Amino acid sequence: MMDTSLGRAPNSNLRLDRLAYHHCSALMAEAVVLAVSKIGSTLAEDATIAVISKLSEKVTNLKELPRNVTRIQKELNAMNDVIRDLGTLDNRENFIKGWVVEVRKLAYHVENIMDKYTYHARQMQEEGKVKKFIKGRKYINIFNEIAGEIVEIEKDITQIKDLKKWPLTVWLMNPNKDANTERKRSAGSLPDLTKDEDLVGMEDNRRILTQWLYTSEPHSTVITVSGMGGLGKTTLNLQESRIVITTRKEDVASLASSKCRLELQPLGDTDSFNLFCRRAFNNTEDYRCPSELMEVATSVVRRCQGLPLAIASMGSLMSLRKETLHAWNQTYSQLKDEMLKKDNVRAILNLSYHDMPGDLRNCFLFCSMFPEDHSMSRESLVRLWVAEGFVVIKDGNNPEDVAEGNLMELIRRNMLVIDNSDELGRVSTCKMHDILRDLALSVAKDEMFGSASDNGTMMNMDIGVRRFSTCRWKDDRAPTKVFPFLRTLMSLEAVSSSTNMLNSFFSGSNYLTVLELQDSAINEVPASIGNLFNLRYIGLRRTKVHKLPECIEKLSNLQTLDIKETKIVKLPQGIARIKKLRHLIADRYADERQSDFRYFIGVEAPKGLSSLEELQTLETVGASTELAEQLDKLMKLQSVWIDNISAAHCTKLFAALSNMQFLSSLLLNACDEKEELCFQNLKPISKLHKLIIRGQWATGTLKCPIFQDHGKNLRYLALSWCQLGEDPLGVLAPHVPNLTYLKLNNMSSVKNLILCAGSFPKLKTIVLRHMSYVNQLEIKDGALPVIEGMYIVSLPELKRVPQGIENLHSLKKLWLVNLHKDFKAHWINKEMHQKMHHVPDLQV
Repeated sequence: MMDTSLGRAPNSNLRLDRLAYHHCSALMAEAVVLAVSKIGSTLAEDATIAVISKLSEKVTNLKELPRNVTRIQKELNAMNDVIRDLGTLDNRENFIKGWVVEVRKLAYHVENIMDKYTYHARQMQEEGKVKKFIKGRKYINIFNEIAGEIVEIEKDITQIKDLKKWPLTVWLMNPNKDANTERKRSAGSLPDLTKDEDLVGMEDNRRILTQWLYTSEPHSTVITVSGMGGLGKTTLNLQESRIVITTRKEDVASLASSKCRLELQPLGDTDSFNLFCRRAFNNTEDYRCPSELMEVATSVVRRCQGLPLAIASMGSLMSLRKETLHAWNQTYSQLKDEMLKKDNVRAILNLSYHDMPGDLRNCFLFCSMFPEDHSMSRESLVRLWVAEGFVVIKDGNNPEDVAEGNLMELIRRNMLVIDNSDELGRVSTCKMHDILRDLALSVAKDEMFGSASDNGTMMNMDIGVRRFSTCRWKDDRAPTKVFPFLRTLMSLEAVSSSTNMLNSFFSGSNYLTVLELQDSAINEVPASIGNLFNLRYIGLRRTKVHKLPECIEKLSNLQTLDIKETKIVKLPQGIARIKKLRHLIADRYADERQSDFRYFIGVEAPKGLSSLEELQTLETVGASTELAEQLDKLMKLQSVWIDNISAAHCTKLFAALSNMQFLSSLLLNACDEKEELCFQNLKPISKLHKLIIRGQWATGTLKCPIFQDHGKNLRYLALSWCQLGEDPLGVLAPHVPNLTYLKLNNMSSVKNLILCAGSFPKLKTIVLRHMSYVNQLEIKDGALPVIEGMYIVSLPELKRVPQGIENLHSLKKLWLVNLHKDFKAHWINKEMHQKMHHVPDLQV
């Protein structure tokens, strides 16, 4: 997909306009949030406490350091509150802008000092010098310097506060100081961003595209959709998944025949208003605009000039305001000058950005570190945000739950778009619109939050940069600069396999927190990684790494270790010492074609696994006689994948799994395709909703508690290589009435697949694969009433079109692939393309 135009907004007159001020104050809030978070984590460090205990008599000011740092934390919190109040300030005074800049510098300085303190405390602890250091001057000098810097920071705070007696000044200068009391809390509901009914004003375009897609005319080989940024090219493409090119450039659009070029136009007044109301009043049944808000709503919509992205963003923004004329007029009055700017879309998106709280803006900016059009996994984003310290935890909530709430809020605000959903209706993957990414990258670069390069090179980065990402890195040479404040390094799909680049970053970036190298050609992790005490996230998924260095055990702050689909056979023995580990994801592919029964193999569970009491994710470990006992102590586990299970393991292993109160996802893989597993002891006390079983079942499995008692709780069920007789769908349906996803794979005993009336009433996706003898598929009236995706693949004896398939009116994706050689002829003879014209994504 191509989407190429819209330069960045000009920077003229930024010194005087409100956007510059909003931009400034917004990013200061982010910096302060991170600094405050870092203070809390530093004071809680065991190493920090040990240093104060041992050195307080030798180092001036060290004994008072916790108290001094706590005071700084309180001052920063107060400043952050003021900065948040400044979010809607109508101000053109340079000194306020300058004051906020000073706060940012202070916050970054505090974060650096906290990291420096923790680094040397951990270093001293690792070197075993707790008893020796009093005789030497090395650590005395280091911590004396740190304590002195803390004292200087307190002086800086006093000076910054005195600049204009800031609290009173801010309050007096804010003509709308009551505005924030009119802000409505975020609603719990989340509008689906690409529902058919939300394609307002696109009906004709969609009809034209569908017609082109199903024609056999030679000129329809290439189809282009063109138009300016924000018109909805990608949204329309999500619905019509075979479109090849979307573009903002006319020369790119000309690649298609003139008969297959669709140039999108802005929405008309009626469609614009309807789309706005769907966002602004999404909690009402008919999205009706109250009569008293009609005038101001019309004014807002008019400013958006028919651009769907701008309309949706403004609608989402206004949905956060109370539905009162005072609140809406006040917001519109504050924002209308920005909406008059020449670059209308950019200005409107800026407004949406600045309306977010600091922690949410951090999460948003981080998304720009991924390449353009990158599909971001919900689980990965959540773990990365937690590792970065972006999550503000309240009331003892699980950090991952708070981070997931942040993701949903960004989607609700139209800052991210849903790409795919899972069996519970949660976001599975999401994307960032390229215009929003341009905005985020611009802000991130200006504030030294981070820099991203999509062309495989290192840009001319400032040495103070905190995050750097690159895609398809090609250069074997190590960077010539040192980046002492770097917190995040992302190198996705790197072509270079050299470790020189990593060694260089490791040696010069002591405070590195996130290392993400997914899909890169790297085959070795340098031993110097053991010195990165601050590392909280390591991502090596789908790399060629075959071994982790033993020094990984020194990474006491590590939360996530993702080595899925690598070459790693065994984990380092000392990994059980990493007490803060929350997510361990590890397996290797033995057969990348995925045709063998055990095409992926889990790692051997490390000795001492039971000591990792913070573990939430354990994917995938090999079964053993000791594993059940180890799992008994891991009561926070939510997702567990176990490989190489034999019949002898079942009783104790399944009993241990049953006692996990938070278990929601479970994969059980037998040691070979003939091994029968007995599920009698699998009686989950949790709300287990995702179950994947690979291997033979013992007789009477469907009478076991997992199906008899717990089956109604299952939403996702994938079964492979197990034999359920000639009609597995008919046998399963009564036991799992609430499934939204069902996959049956490699079932050699099956001959007929019959979906009876009323079966699987909530199923949205069904996958039927590799069934050698199936020659009939029948769908009775009333079966699969809400099905959206049907994938029938590699059923070599299926000659005829599934009976009743044309009655599945909710279908959005239908794949009929690798069937009998006569199947396509039968499909054509029955004129099925015409009967299935309502299915956007159809592959036969």
